[in-house]
Amino acid sequence: MIAKKAKIDWIGFGIINSKFSFIPFDDTGEKFKNSNIQDHPMDVDFAHSPSEDGSFQVDVKIKINPSLEPGYTIKLHAVGLFKVDNDVEKKEERDHLFFFSATNLMIGRMREVMSTQTLHGFFGSYTLPSIDINYLFKQKASLNNADKN
Repeated sequence: MIAKKAKIDWIGFGIINSKFSFIPFDDTGEKFKNSNIQDHPMDVDFAHSPSEDGSFQVDVKIKINPSLEPGYTIKLHAVGLFKVDNDVEKKEERDHLFFFSATNLMIGRMREVMSTQTLHGFFGSYTLPSIDINYLFKQKASLNNADKN
């Protein structure tokens, strides 16, 4: 099949901050068990900032195991710069590319960074599980509405 270029251009990607560590024991001295790696809680936050030239920035922060339980703990903050093609006229399509597509692209790239970072970790490479992006956006909307009240 012939691939068709998406109507969103990825102009740039950069890691703002990155930290990976391994916590081998909990407070009681119990050793971490390998089976728990994929069960670590995830905290994801993101923001979108449009520019006057039509480009926009997506800022994403992902924390794996923010409560510092035994196992891997990862903090990754990255920024992507995007631009939606000028021929996209429908607001609904532009918004979808601006919010959902760009955020999904960022999370995918950050998944790869985390996998590479942890490649030589004690339990091998960590793969960020699939994320329900719709659920994240609903949570974000609820938080924004609560802040306005």
